[in-house]
Amino acid sequence: MIYLDANVFIYATLQTGREGEWCRALLRRVTSGEEEAITSALTVDEVVYQVREDRGLDASVEAGRGLLEMSHLTVAPADTETLWRSLDLSQRTEMFPRDAIHAATALMREVTDFYSEDRDFDAVEGLRRRWMR
Repeated sequence: MIYLDANVFIYATLQTGREGEWCRALLRRVTSGEEEAITSALTVDEVVYQVREDRGLDASVEAGRGLLEMSHLTVAPADTETLWRSLDLSQRTEMFPRDAIHAATALMREVTDFYSEDRDFDAVEGLRRRWMR
């Protein structure tokens, strides 16, 4: 099981260069069943917001639907337990709230491989951040 941060979906949708292609290839591995993945419900908000800013309302709703319908991807709730855990992480690592919610979601499900461009996740014990090589 791997964790996918929102930036994986955002780059796959909006970037045309090397990063975008790398993210699209990662998502193809998930949809084909080569990888099982999880992300936070917060990711839907982040993706829909960014796509709306760049491409408008209809494209953003389509991106949100695509994420929710993606095969081999679990969208985990940002429930009270997750939010309590994220506050603890924020305090210990000085992470921003959104990042702490993502990290808490992964840690609570014992997912260690964390795909994100964001280097802030390097400071989280128990996560192994992965990005382009």
